[in-house]
Amino acid sequence: MPAKKMAQAAAKTPVKPAARKKAVVVPAGAVALVAAGDKAVSAAQLFGALGLKVGNKAFAMLYKGSLVVKLPAARVQALTNSRTGEPFDPGMGRPMKEWIAIGPQQEAQWVNLSKEARDFVAKTL
Repeated sequence: MPAKKMAQAAAKTPVKPAARKKAVVVPAGAVALVAAGDKAVSAAQLFGALGLKVGNKAFAMLYKGSLVVKLPAARVQALTNSRTGEPFDPGMGRPMKEWIAIGPQQEAQWVNLSKEARDFVAKTL
């Protein structure tokens, strides 16, 4: 399903815990972030934003129009160097070294980066 149609469907669908359905869909205006078929993934409030957790650890969220994901510090640096995103600062003036904000101009990479973040965080459980 194209991202635009997924977003339209997501805008009409409330977020439900992963245990109740096979996919967690987080509405994001023109795009949607999907963690399909993963019962370990659930929706949660993170930094006042809607996000996703695996187990009890956060791995992705939508924050001020950007996708924010947790990845290894070296991967965050590589994505920053390639101008794909920028280190995430939740407003305290100190960027978090394992979190990166990916703007809407990189929407095509959101789902893959969220899956990469999910796998990274799941390894630490």
